[in-house]
Amino acid sequence: MTTDAFPRHSWRHRLAGGETTVALTDIGLTISEPDAAPRLVAYADVERVNLRFRPQRSAPDSYVCRIESRGAPPFDIRSTSWRNPLWLQDQSATYLPLVLGLHAQLAQRLPPPLFVAGDPPWYFRLQIALWILPIPIIFLVLHDTDWPTRLMYSLLPIFPFGFVALIYWYRRLRPNRPRSYDPRAIPPELLPRPRRPA
Repeated sequence: MTTDAFPRHSWRHRLAGGETTVALTDIGLTISEPDAAPRLVAYADVERVNLRFRPQRSAPDSYVCRIESRGAPPFDIRSTSWRNPLWLQDQSATYLPLVLGLHAQLAQRLPPPLFVAGDPPWYFRLQIALWILPIPIIFLVLHDTDWPTRLMYSLLPIFPFGFVALIYWYRRLRPNRPRSYDPRAIPPELLPRPRRPA
């Protein structure tokens, strides 16, 4: 089977420079980066696959598939591409088939590589800690005031803060909680939704 029959995905990670292209083949991924010779990452050398989600406000949401292989630095495949300083283009129409095809290929390996969803555990815990930290800080700053005043000013920011934190949890933290997953049952929140035909 030729490589033309396999999924192919291109994107621009930076404004400066050309596009990066990844294509699946019978034996691995071919990676063509700007100013570098094409290289092959064999399926047999892939040790770890990590899926992450990066929500955006005024641009398409970004999905990342990180490939960690033997003897090579980690490589990120992204669902969005920079076109100009104000425009991040959604490339999920080619990203999704590539990621699904990659998982299907790697699921056949015995033993399969490790499939991990979300952020590294230390980074995930740090983000939660940074959201919780302001409350005890406010309490300590007001240590010279009387107990009711200290309690009131400590609890006052909880309501707006809690509302924002809830949105942040749902949009950013919940999809990226660290966990392993089965390559035949990829967490749907870590994949772009297929586009409906116009």
